[in-house]
Amino acid sequence: MSAEVPSGPGTDPAACAAEALRLLQTHAYFADRVDWDSVTAQVSRAANQGASVVWALRPVWRALGDRHSFLRPARAQPEATLDAEGNVPDGWRPPPDLGYLRLPAISAGPRTPAALRYVEAAWARLREQPRPAGWVLDLRGNSGGSVVPMLAAVGPLLGEGEWLSYQRRDGSRLSYRYSAGEVLAGGHRVLHAPSPPTNDPQTAVAVLVDQRTASAAEGVVVAFRGRDRTRILGVPTAGVPTGNASYELADGSVLFITTSLAVDHRGRCYAAALEPDMEGGLPEAHSWLNAQYRRGSNPGDTPQPST
Repeated sequence: MSAEVPSGPGTDPAACAAEALRLLQTHAYFADRVDWDSVTAQVSRAANQGASVVWALRPVWRALGDRHSFLRPARAQPEATLDAEGNVPDGWRPPPDLGYLRLPAISAGPRTPAALRYVEAAWARLREQPRPAGWVLDLRGNSGGSVVPMLAAVGPLLGEGEWLSYQRRDGSRLSYRYSAGEVLAGGHRVLHAPSPPTNDPQTAVAVLVDQRTASAAEGVVVAFRGRDRTRILGVPTAGVPTGNASYELADGSVLFITTSLAVDHRGRCYAAALEPDMEGGLPEAHSWLNAQYRRGSNPGDTPQPST
């Protein structure tokens, strides 16, 4: 929960709260859930009585129920650890002949040097083991941030295609496509990294998740839903597989609004915690991958995709 902070000098909390309400009513995916007359009265009363905008908006979050919309006060700092030096994908080669790739959170925009370093670090791991018996993709503890570099990082495992979209309240969708080292959003290139590894979409992938796998990281999980030779292992995710848009208010605070739901390549929308296909961690992932490798040598025995 955000702590109450004093309003900035020269700003009017009531006016900022009113602007936040207007933006939320216009853009929030679940705006139709809200009794706006009642909520507006509660927020206005609190703001006029001297409460900060953060405090005044609390009834809105309860009414929306998306668990992802929030206000970052002007004096609060964004998470500094997401793009810390060295916080890039890493991995190791567990026996027998399996690949392992851990994706940490990243908040950098897709066209930044940090995003490119992130993707290149992941691809370096993929190149180290070009034809493993299978891959462990570890998303445990990944709190999200920017989905584009994450999709580019795992693009060679997904292969060419539109694996993830985000659906807005009006039914329109923004689709993300991976192709030859590029991620395209709505048909426009938003990230390009040179010399991508060879696509390997037939290799078995075990995706590890936990209750801290959230937001953009859940988007990556959605991208792997329905991929052949894939299993999601762990416990239910954080439950915010949704897209946010940000708006700066007059007092310098930033309003984050959940505006869209994640959609997999088969058209299924996700708005809550993602259930794993099976419980377990690294030992269970290794066992499943080894079983897929053995089964793959038998003609006609094709593992089913993750559901």
